[in-house]
Amino acid sequence: MEKRTSVRKFLIATHGGLAEGVRSSLNLIVGPMENLFLIQAYLEDNKPIEEELRQLLPPGKFYGEWVLFTDLLGGSITNQILRYISGDGGVPDNIHVVAGFNLPLLIEILLADESRPLKEVIEEAITQAKDQLVYVNKLMAPTHNND
Repeated sequence: MEKRTSVRKFLIATHGGLAEGVRSSLNLIVGPMENLFLIQAYLEDNKPIEEELRQLLPPGKFYGEWVLFTDLLGGSITNQILRYISGDGGVPDNIHVVAGFNLPLLIEILLADESRPLKEVIEEAITQAKDQLVYVNKLMAPTHNND
């Protein structure tokens, strides 16, 4: 499959090997992407992810549009990323952090038309991704007529 390229850059940062598993699924569904990066924390030790962030996003040089996907809101990965990118001035306008991702959300954002504003794409994708969280047993339960 041909690699997809994008002006936007994407980072999936997770505890353990989740990020690689997600990339494997994405490669099957949308094909490899050059601008998709991973950080898999705590695989070998408990060192902060700051060094990996520095390589991808050099301090003060956050060029281009970035979407940073993290696995847990309030988790150490999300917290370290927010500390790193925000400094004293908050999150830069060209960086978007999305915590608690799922595969439908990633696909929607990765395949979005780049002419659409990224904030709009993310907000719409989050709404659609929430609709993908379904307790299927309830859907499959037989309905009872009380006739």
